Amino acid sequence: MDTINRADLAEAIESGTVVVVDALPARPYENRHLPGARNLTIEELADADRVLPDKDARIVTYSTDAACTRGPELAEALTAAGYTGVSNYAEGIAGWADAGMPLESGAASAASGDEAAVQGAVRRWAEMERAQDADGLEELLTESFTGIGPVGFVLDGPQWAGRHRDGGLVNHELDIADVDVVTEGDVAIAHVVETQRATARGHESNGSFRVGLVLVRRDTGWKIARIQFSGPMIQPGQAPPQPR
Repeated sequence: MDTINRADLAEAIESGTVVVVDALPARPYENRHLPGARNLTIEELADADRVLPDKDARIVTYSTDAACTRGPELAEALTAAGYTGVSNYAEGIAGWADAGMPLESGAASAASGDEAAVQGAVRRWAEMERAQDADGLEELLTESFTGIGPVGFVLDGPQWAGRHRDGGLVNHELDIADVDVVTEGDVAIAHVVETQRATARGHESNGSFRVGLVLVRRDTGWKIARIQFSGPMIQPGQAPPQPR
């Protein structure tokens, strides 16, 4: 079973790239839990599809401390159930609290499952952009998709995916951070910061960009209907780069 340390977990929570699962019963969960944590016990494993709809998401379980078996047992059970990216934070909430890390309290949000699924769709989008998976991208976009690039070009779905087919865009490195999701019924809005090192039409296209995504729920899951990039992020007072 994979494990994660406190520093790496804190970074993943801050960047929104992990789904944290508290494996303790409802009462201690409501008293305190890690930021954004979902609540699922080993006894409630049948509810995993509802609480954790994205089986490819990066998931971290935890419980009380290193002596408590609830966290690792849940991690092993989720892995056996087909979840592909599960690890356990062995220090648990006791170690987290003793280190002075932030905590939250209250009951689990009813929207947490949708938010996790949307985050999963956003992560898949970033992974497909990084891998230049044109076919996968096209399946993730709606039939009415529109994408607006950092210098204002507007593309439909086949054109957006086609950037990876004609060699016009080559992503050497691509990462996302600061993932923020809001859901309202069958529509979701996500904001991320994308940092890339790329070549576009023979020119360097490096930097960080704020990206807004609109997603809609379909029978097959969340699909992306709109993407819009900001221009390159710069420091206050810094002159913007000239578009190429």
